[in-house]
Amino acid sequence: EDKSFIVKPDSEGDKWELDWPVILISAECAIAYGTWYSEKTNQVWKLPTPLQWEKSARGVDGRSLPWGNHFEPTWAAVRGHTDSRALPAEIGTHKMDCSVYGVYGLAGNSSDMCIDPLNPDNMVTKGGAWSYHASFVQLANQRSFPLDARLETAGFRLVRQL
Repeated sequence: EDKSFIVKPDSEGDKWELDWPVILISAECAIAYGTWYSEKTNQVWKLPTPLQWEKSARGVDGRSLPWGNHFEPTWAAVRGHTDSRALPAEIGTHKMDCSVYGVYGLAGNSSDMCIDPLNPDNMVTKGGAWSYHASFVQLANQRSFPLDARLETAGFRLVRQL
């Protein structure tokens, strides 16, 4: 009635928090957002390539996780990071989930959509997500999906050339 929005719990009783990552959108929508944001800022913003994403996550030493090679579930928003039911976390909650370049949330919370220039008709997801078990949280892993797929474990971040 007062023209405001209220986030209500979903059918399972979970309240989707406003500071969770944006998920359940397609790569097509993320690309459209990048186009809109590019026009707004007069700079070219786009989804990263898998190689760009992996460099930002693994650094030059090829580590398997942003913090090194040892997996610790409490350091990222993944299955087992809390005793309660697996759900996304507030962005920035897990300070250890940070690459040598200062990029947060690469091992958990939501995997990121990437576009491979050699196969632009599909999106690739990189990184861990809130519902992933430890065996799925390796930064070199990638999964391929159609551009119109909407995943509860995948979000996006934009990159631009300096």
